[in-house]
Amino acid sequence: MEILVVTAILSLLAAILFPVFSRAKASAKSADCLSKTNQMLKATALYLADSDGRFPQSRKTSGSPWVDDASGGLEEPDYGSIFPRLNPYLGIRFTDLPCTEDTDPHGRICEAINPDVPDLASYVYNGSFAFGLSESGVDRSSETIIFAERRSVNVEGIEPFCNYIYRPWFNRSNPSAPEDDMDSTAGAIATRRHNERANYGFVDGHAKSYAWGQTFDLTANLNLHKVN
Repeated sequence: MEILVVTAILSLLAAILFPVFSRAKASAKSADCLSKTNQMLKATALYLADSDGRFPQSRKTSGSPWVDDASGGLEEPDYGSIFPRLNPYLGIRFTDLPCTEDTDPHGRICEAINPDVPDLASYVYNGSFAFGLSESGVDRSSETIIFAERRSVNVEGIEPFCNYIYRPWFNRSNPSAPEDDMDSTAGAIATRRHNERANYGFVDGHAKSYAWGQTFDLTANLNLHKVN
């Protein structure tokens, strides 16, 4: 009888503590990914200091990509992923900074889909910065996202996001957009990686974990992915 009581108590404790330990483990992994996002931000700041205040560019220069690239018309020429350019400032290859909870940080699934896929990481670069933007072109640096976490898994039958930049203007409010990079679950960003949240890096150099609706909500006129 006593053995049964002890067993019941242990089972009850396990049922109580297991979710607690699981959440703690997930929080630790999220903190690790947040730290690596911070490293990307510091490397970008050093890059800016050496590049006359211009962000890494991967597309043809445009002062208004949200208009000029509304239908993807400026996707070529593609000057290549911006991430290798940050390697000298990271001190390591960007591919050596995988998010702990990213199951495919190097884009192996994407390579299987398309062998010509560009260099990928656990992160994606806000396309607003990819068209020749300079620091002086950002008014709200503490409220503007420059890095997010790339969705590297299949969601609802949709293949992983296989690009190094995402285009915030590719969303359901834009009828010209060829795809929806800003879909809340199957878009470019891994919105559910960390207990229904993702880590984001901001222009001013801080990184923070947010639920998707805290960064992008068309009905509330909220968009931390838009420059100014």
